[in-house]
This record gives sequence, structure tokens and C-alpha cells, in this order.
Amino acid sequence: MIGGALPGEEYVPLFGVVAARRLGEERFVVADRGHHQVKIFHADGSLAVGLAQRGEGPGEIPEVLDVHVCDGDTLAVVGRFNLMIFTADGKFVRQINYRRGGSQSSLLGVSSGCSRMLLSDVARVPEPDAMGVVEDVIHWWDPRTGRRDTIATAGLVETWTRKLYGSARPFVVPWGTERTVALVGDELLLGVGRNPELRRYGGDGDVEVLMRWNARAERVTMRDHMRYSRSRRSWLEGMPSDPEVEYLFPGLDEYPHVAEMKPIFVEVLGDPASYWVRHFDEESFGSFDTRMPDLVPGPQVWSVFDSTGSWIRDVELPARFELLDVSQEFLTGVVKDTFDVETVEVLRMGSGSWSTR
Repeated sequence: MIGGALPGEEYVPLFGVVAARRLGEERFVVADRGHHQVKIFHADGSLAVGLAQRGEGPGEIPEVLDVHVCDGDTLAVVGRFNLMIFTADGKFVRQINYRRGGSQSSLLGVSSGCSRMLLSDVARVPEPDAMGVVEDVIHWWDPRTGRRDTIATAGLVETWTRKLYGSARPFVVPWGTERTVALVGDELLLGVGRNPELRRYGGDGDVEVLMRWNARAERVTMRDHMRYSRSRRSWLEGMPSDPEVEYLFPGLDEYPHVAEMKPIFVEVLGDPASYWVRHFDEESFGSFDTRMPDLVPGPQVWSVFDSTGSWIRDVELPARFELLDVSQEFLTGVVKDTFDVETVEVLRMGSGSWSTR
């Protein structure tokens, strides 16, 4: 278990962990969005270094969205508009603005040498009052030269485009597909949650491996509709009585149409030796889960493939363990107890069992 404080400081619990990754052999780096900090821990769980404090000055960020590890020991901390590079001992090196010139790029990952960034830009959204797929262009960007190399164009997120405050914007829909993109080394893994296949793209945009596996989508049932409606009523009871509030959480009868089948998978992770594909939880509503006050997520189930794309096995992780990173024989994730207290745990994979490091 990971937690602790620097010498002479009080214990500070984790809140809103968005990333946890191995840093070399004996340390881990954790992005704590709730406290707007990045922390480095020893393998025994004690805190080694705290960096990226909240602020607007050099080496400070107003919000921590993610953290990446480059070349084994360099840290790349993702903010809302900037990427900040730190050494493994917490020394600030430089800052890169990846949203220059009004760009709305989203950062998907960082190259193994921290020299390029994998970005996505929205190319097309459904017309107002229509449902469809948001199409993204995914490309590498070199901040030193400004060069952009397109890797793929893909429609990954199902949305309903609605007008709000005078402008049209996409809203995620219940049982819709979500972005399924992962960066393993300098290679892109990409899939669409409704199709049981995963593609690996090299740096030049060529598809190197195409993985397909046997999986059957589950039907959205009347029971699922009733769960959605109950959760919507519960959410609205805790919100101000306002038509605009109800607009943000539509009833099922308001949608142009509702999905008949659930997605097959929702997330992809990997390391150079294996790829992990997370199954869609049959009790989930997809991206709408964050609005469901009474939803208790079930154990995560993942399909594991080797580097050639061959299926190895399916794995069910311990209850309340959310997998964040895969590294050789270790799995790093965050655990929430019944009081929503968060702890980062590292699981060692054994023969059908788990042990906590």
C-alpha cells in the first residue's frame, strides 16, 4: 500500500487519484487530482518526494490531470493546457504548452523520450439534436519543430449534440462507447468498444497488429432502463429545481434513440509484453457512471493478450480495485473503501491469485 508523509509533515490522504505508475524498480509516482499534486513514493509506501504544487508559477499547475514516465525516470506532468517535465528527484526542467493558438487538443500520451506528444483533435461532431460519433484525428506533435504526424482518424465516443447556452456541444449518452486509446512505448493501441478488436499503430501510422477475439455484447434490458430512471431521480433530488439541471441529465424518452446493446469493452492498457482490455460492466451506464449516486461498481474483468495479439486469459481483479497501470508482473491501481478513502496498491500477479506489495 502506498501512502505517507515527508519527514516532519502530517499524513495527507490521497483524494482523486488519476494516475499511478512505476518509476524505476523501487518507486511509484501518483497524480493526486484532488490535492493538485504529484507525489513519489518508495516501494514500502513512504513518501519520497512531493512535486507539482498548485499554483500559476514555474513548475506549478492549477490542476493535475495525469503523469507519464519517460525513459525510466523522467516525469511528464499533464495540466489542462501544459505539460511540465521534472527529474525523478522532483526538479522542474521545462514547460510545454500543447494548446497553442487556440487549439483544443487533448493529450493522450508522451513518447518514451519525452520529445513528442500524442494529441487528438476533434474533427467532426454530430449535427445539433442528433446522436452519433465524435470523430478525432490522432497525431504526434514535436514541440521543438512544430511538426505534426497524423497516425489515425477514428470515431470513438458516442454522443448526443445539444444546444446549451446558445452553442451546440456533445453530451455522452447512456450505454455509449468511450474512448479506448492507450500508448505503449511509442505505439498506439486503438479500439472501438462495440467491436471486439484492437489495432496497434506504429509511428508511421501503419497498422502492425490487428487483434480480434470472441465476445458477445449484452442487451440493454428494461431492468437497465429502470435503474437509469431511479438513478436520475436520485441525482435530481440533490440538485436545485431548475429546467437547465434536468436538461443536463435527460430522461430516456428525451433521447432520439437509446442503445439496444451494451459496449463490449471500455478501456485499454498495456506494456511491451502484454495488452489488457477491460470488459464493460453489465451494471454500468458507461460515461454516465460519474452521475450515478447509487451505483456500486462491480469487480473489473480484463482480457489479457500477448504482444502478438494472442489471447492469454481473462482476469477478475479484487473488488474496489481500479487498475491504472500494467508493468511486467505488477498491476498498480487505486482502491476506495466504503468511505471513499483512497489507497494506491500494487498487486503482484501469481498463479490465479494476488498479493499486495
